[in-house]
Amino acid sequence: MKKRKLIVDGTARRIRSDEVNIWYASPKEVSESNYEEWIQKEKAWAASFNIPIGNFFIFEQGGKFPGKMCFIEEDNEHILFAMPAIKMCPECKNIAIDLFQLAVSEAKIRNVHRLDTFLDDCNEPYEILKDALFEVGFRLRKHKVLYSGSLDNPLEQKIEKNIEYRSVNELSVETVKMLFIKSISESSENIGDSFPLTAEEEFKQMWESTHFRKDLWKVAFYEQKPAGLVFLNFIEEKTGSFVYLAVMPEFRGQGFGDLIFIDGLKMFQSMGATNYLDSTNVSNYRMIKIFEKNGCQKIIKRMELVYQI
Repeated sequence: MKKRKLIVDGTARRIRSDEVNIWYASPKEVSESNYEEWIQKEKAWAASFNIPIGNFFIFEQGGKFPGKMCFIEEDNEHILFAMPAIKMCPECKNIAIDLFQLAVSEAKIRNVHRLDTFLDDCNEPYEILKDALFEVGFRLRKHKVLYSGSLDNPLEQKIEKNIEYRSVNELSVETVKMLFIKSISESSENIGDSFPLTAEEEFKQMWESTHFRKDLWKVAFYEQKPAGLVFLNFIEEKTGSFVYLAVMPEFRGQGFGDLIFIDGLKMFQSMGATNYLDSTNVSNYRMIKIFEKNGCQKIIKRMELVYQI
């Protein structure tokens, strides 16, 4: 087991396993005596959600384990890691800094170009973790607000338009990519993005992610013209999520956003989903209005941050 002395009186460990070496948990007291049992429970939790193989890191201090984090997705260009769970203590910020520095070092070892993470405002040490991220060198990329809702009740369209949906399997990937680039280049989704990727990079990152079901990505056609995009996904068996939803520039201001949103929810219903979850930039007032008009409830605000290697 590899140990590395850091700036706090403690040690960060990198743990690998041929079975499940991803680990994701909330802070709790764990002593050396029940450490192995605890690790097995965490592995079982990760396996139950089919989290891909990766790495997890723990911080040990005086026989306790007050800090932890994990990599949850990786490709040749970037690593996404889950925000660390850190027990509130006088050295909380220093433990966070050490873990973030360890993540950056690991990214450099793996030769990736970018390290991504996110921070929700419901985290108990939110301000401490935010300050630690900025101190290590992370920069804010997007500031989002998350909404959720129930799909138990029947959904009704207020405006009737004959929209046809074609899946990405019926169209070429290049066609869908071209429409995505056109929609995002003129979208308020980019407003406030202080570390933007190009539209092409955004699409590439989404397309190559193993977490999204590409067969659920749809293009909305109205009178034989592409009017919008709705990329659907399931984050859990009963919870649908929009990877991306947009109206093409020439169709904006005509109610298509509401129509495509409701149609997307109906698709989730038809597949057995009972809930949905979605997010948008805090400055994307059009999308926020659609959420709130259709009974969505705001849950949290999320900062997405990036460290450019």
